[in-house]
Amino acid sequence: MAQQNQTTVGQAVAHWYQSPAGAQASADLARRLGQCAQTAFGYHALVLGSGAAGLDERIDWSSLLSVPLVATVDAVGASGGQSRSATVRAQMDALPFESESIDVVIAPHLLEARSNPHELLQEIDRVLRPEGRLFIVGVNPTSLLKIAALLGVPCHQDLRSGAHHPAWRVVDWLRLLGYQINAIEPIGGFWPGCRKPVKSGSGLQRLSADWAWFLHGCYLIDASRRVSRPHALKPEFRLSEWINRKTKPVAAPGARRVEKRCNRNE
Repeated sequence: MAQQNQTTVGQAVAHWYQSPAGAQASADLARRLGQCAQTAFGYHALVLGSGAAGLDERIDWSSLLSVPLVATVDAVGASGGQSRSATVRAQMDALPFESESIDVVIAPHLLEARSNPHELLQEIDRVLRPEGRLFIVGVNPTSLLKIAALLGVPCHQDLRSGAHHPAWRVVDWLRLLGYQINAIEPIGGFWPGCRKPVKSGSGLQRLSADWAWFLHGCYLIDASRRVSRPHALKPEFRLSEWINRKTKPVAAPGARRVEKRCNRNE
């Protein structure tokens, strides 16, 4: 049931990206993701989830990232899309990759298929190498876009399905896994119109990103995987042992010289 839900939610999001608002959101996502990914390096990158199907036609992942090998992982049973990269069919909570073998993971709308996506995050954490980068894209449930979808606005009805998690909750889950949050970027603007919205990068768009970021339709989370390094255990300090420890009296260097002179005079 969870896998079927994953496919259904991903296809609905992919269809929404074909709308004018979704097209603007994808352009905004490509611009902000490109800025965040400038410091992401490595050799292997994964794009997870059926939600990436609507973005493949608008975003060239290989040119956007500085990672040469990019593969798209889609759910088993999902309909094939026009992906520019190699596509792998697999269970999202059992990825067919070795542990700590991936440098960059992009998860557009992957967590929205489950109300408790802890297994998905743990599987991503397994395949991601130390200091690897994780980019999560999600729909903001407190945005005007989500309210418009719940009210039945025709162009946003595709976003009614799915468990949309707020950014702060996803951040808490990542911090429990030991991730460092580099940035949380608002995506798509705050006004959920059905026509073509304000051009990305305009003054109104920048002003809303600074003062009304909590109303934007989507968000992008940039996180780095941190792995704690083991340290040598120090002996336990016990005050009673230091107090009861007996020390041998040691004469000062000057006293030893005086003692030697006295012995010579004798």
